[in-house]
Order: sequence, then C-alpha cells, then structure tokens
Amino acid sequence: MERKSLLMIGAACLLIGFAVGRSFGSREVEFPEVDQARTAAEMEGAVLDALAEPLASVRASSLARLFEGMTAENAPGAARAVESRAGRWDPVDMQIFLASWVRVDPEAALARVSEWPIQSRREMGLSIGVREWAAGGGWLNAVEYVQTAADPEVRAITLGPLVRGWALSGDVLGAKKQARRIYDLEANPAVVDGLVRGVLHVDGPEGVVALIHDLEGVETDEFDQRVARVGLDLVAREDPRLAGDMFATLSMNGVPSWLEPSVPRIAQIWSNQDPQAATVWLMAVPQSEARDEALARTVADWGIRDFEQVRTWVDQQLVRSPAAPDGVLAAPESILVFGLIPRLSRVDPRAAASWAERLPPGPTRVPMLQRVGRRWLKEDRSEALAWIDGLELTPRARELILKSSPPSP
Repeated sequence: MERKSLLMIGAACLLIGFAVGRSFGSREVEFPEVDQARTAAEMEGAVLDALAEPLASVRASSLARLFEGMTAENAPGAARAVESRAGRWDPVDMQIFLASWVRVDPEAALARVSEWPIQSRREMGLSIGVREWAAGGGWLNAVEYVQTAADPEVRAITLGPLVRGWALSGDVLGAKKQARRIYDLEANPAVVDGLVRGVLHVDGPEGVVALIHDLEGVETDEFDQRVARVGLDLVAREDPRLAGDMFATLSMNGVPSWLEPSVPRIAQIWSNQDPQAATVWLMAVPQSEARDEALARTVADWGIRDFEQVRTWVDQQLVRSPAAPDGVLAAPESILVFGLIPRLSRVDPRAAASWAERLPPGPTRVPMLQRVGRRWLKEDRSEALAWIDGLELTPRARELILKSSPPSP
C-alpha cells in the first residue's frame, strides 16, 4: 500500500513538473499585424514590446513585421524605442530597423544616427544606413550625402559601405567606377573591399572571378592589384579551387610580389577542405619563400589529420621525383619532406632518416637531421650512430646532431 502511494505521488510530481516546464519552455508566439496603421507613440510601444522578446528569431520576425508598416511619420517613435535600449542592443535588430527607416526616409535616418553618442554604435549605424541606401537604388543620393558630409569621420567610415551598397544594387560597373574614382583620390582600401564583397553577394565567386578577369591594368595598377588580391582571398573562402585556378592565370609568368600574400591564404582555406588538392596546387605554384612555407605547413597540418594517408602520398611523390645523381631531392618534393619529417621522426625515425638524408644542402637540412637524430639516438643509439657516420657532414653539423640527444650517464 505504501509503495502504491509513493508511485502515485511520484506520478503527480512528474505531471506538475511537466506543466511548469511547459510554462517556461516553448510558447505560442503572437506576431504584430503588418497592415496596422500606427502613430509614432504606438510604434514606439510596439517596438519596445518586440525588443523585450528574448528569442532572437522571434524578435527579428516581430521587428520585420512591425517595420513593414513604418512611415516617415512613425519612424521617430521606433527610433526612440531602439535608442532607449542602447545598453542591450543587438546588431541584427539595428540592421532591421535602419534598413526599414532608410527605405522610407534615408536623410532623417542618417541624421538621427549621426547624433548617437556611442561611437561604435554610431559608426555601425552610419555604415548600415549608407549601404542600404545605395543598395536600394539611391546610390547617387547616397554619394552626395557622403561627399558633402561635414564630419570627416562620417566620410571615412561610409565610403566602403557606399560602394558595397552600389554593387548590391546590381550596378557592378557603376560601383567599380565609383570605387576607382575614390581610390584614385584617397587611396582608401575600404572601397575595394566594399566592391568585391558586394559583387560576391550578388554574383557569387564566379562573379568576382569575372571581375578580376576584366581588370586591364593588373600588372602595374595598384587599384586593380588590390581588387585581384581581395577578390582571390574572398573567393577562396567559398571556392578555393576556383581561387587557385584564377591565381594560376594571374601568375603564368611568375608570382608578382603583390600577389604572394594570397598563396598562404588560399592554401590554408583549401587545406581545411582538401589537403591533398591544396598540396598539389602549391607544388605547381612558382617557387618563392611564401610558397615553400605554405607547402611545408600544409603537409604538416595534413599529417596531423591523417598521417598514414599523407605519408603514403609523399612516398609516391618521392619515388616519382627526378633526383640528382646523388639522390638529392629537388624542390618542391624536398619541401614535402620538410613538412613531414617532424611528425615522421617521432613515429618512424628510420623512415625519416631515409628522407632527411636526401634533402638538399641549405640552412634547414641540419635542423631536420637533428630532429631525426634526437629520436633515433634514443631508440637505437648504435644504429643511429652508424647512420650519422654515413652522412657527409661538417664536423660542426655532426656535433649538433649528436648533441641533440646525448648518451645517458
């Protein structure tokens, strides 16, 4: 009897807990009416209610519905509500609000935002406002606003968003001409970033590649070079293979110095998706310090992910590699070894030794031999010493290798 009572009490507690949990859990959401005409005061109250919603998705949906009914007359009420929560603002909320206000009264919206006392909020608001104004087709008016801004701070932070919004409107050619004009006058790199990001949003990676293809002065012109470099870096984030192909086109006669920084950027992103493809691409890139460092790093990272796979692949490459009569590896195969020896020396020092001894003379050869020797001397000192004695080394190099793992006392 007592056991039955306890079970009944337990069941009741579960039901109560379930009911209480539902009261604090998911609930029915009531969205505001879209077509309801609101005064400024009514809009202020409705926006305050919407901003109090803790769930971001519900809050954003409520604000979007409210602002579909925004007019030039009730927009100040929405502004008062947004400004009253300056300590709790969310960038998404701000973007929804300003995009809607700019649609109905861009001059009033930007004038209000320029008076916001918090600098970070003011700068973000001006950037959003100018971008949305231009994206909505009002780029000529947006240009006039930016050019006639009395505050140099406003001009500096809105030039990039202006060009980006112009490109977002679909007028890529006009955005490019405006970016060129501003860059020639002020050398402001933000306009290039804005141009490329706008094209990427509208036309995807293929559109950015087409933009780069159409550049006429990429060999000597600083603006075109910056467009190409920024474009490659952004395309690589979505389609590294496409970025790699475009890079190959730009470097058919060798990698120019202005393009070298793109090598490690493309390789790093590509290697996260397909390290073997990234490695193959790097091996075809003309030799440079940036290429060599990127290749070694890519192989090393690949080894951390799947050591046996990369080891087998590198072995195959070394077999195919045309070596000098003395067996010394040529680049880029020697760079593959540089990238893999640190890991291989820990798991198989004998195999690492067979690779390391084929490295070409240079400042990195002895450090690689030291890595192998340090591990092998600990595992089998007599065998490792025989290997070291068979190497053609200067007395100083031999001393460094032996010192890497001194004999136990």
